Amino acid sequence: MKTLITMAWVTAVMMSSVVITSANASSNNMAHAHIAHVMTKWADTPEQWGFLPTAMKESEIAAYHAEIATSNLDDLAFMQTHVKHTLHALDPSIISEGPGRGYGVVNATINIANHISASEKSSEATPNIKLHSTHVRASAGNAANWAKEAVSLSQKILAASSAVNAAPMVQQLKVITDALITGVDANGDGQISWKKGEGGLGVANIHMEVMMKGEGL
Repeated sequence: MKTLITMAWVTAVMMSSVVITSANASSNNMAHAHIAHVMTKWADTPEQWGFLPTAMKESEIAAYHAEIATSNLDDLAFMQTHVKHTLHALDPSIISEGPGRGYGVVNATINIANHISASEKSSEATPNIKLHSTHVRASAGNAANWAKEAVSLSQKILAASSAVNAAPMVQQLKVITDALITGVDANGDGQISWKKGEGGLGVANIHMEVMMKGEGL
């Protein structure tokens, strides 16, 4: 399955993801319980959202501040201020205060992969769950890898001693954080698939919604 991701589509997805409910999920069906953890509810996330909408919101904040940082590439202090904001949204264990939700893209994406894997491995997993779990896990894994790369790059920017040294890294940080939701057209075919190095959280959300529809959730 290939999907073209646009920023208008991303905005619509982020709004719809938060309101999906798991009312039809059986409390005795562990496959459905883990799907709900990914998409609708988890106890320690902001507002108890699921891991995927949490990851998407944190990614939106990270990308926003990475973009702001590129608007003044001659001012090291300006860039580093907004990179700190980006880093807070990526991993608040490194930067404890900022505009993020306090959960972090890294943490949320790892939990997406863990819980969708648990759903897939449960005795209640249907062929529908097993199929789309592969797609979701791959796309969330891409986002997790990019988030970790963005964390490392952010730390290098914060250690930079001049705007000249920091500016190229800030521009690269914007590219990486943009990919968290929209993904990357790695093979240049004009589309973004769920496969390694391509799909991001937007693609993961598509496959979660298809999965949930197939399960009657």
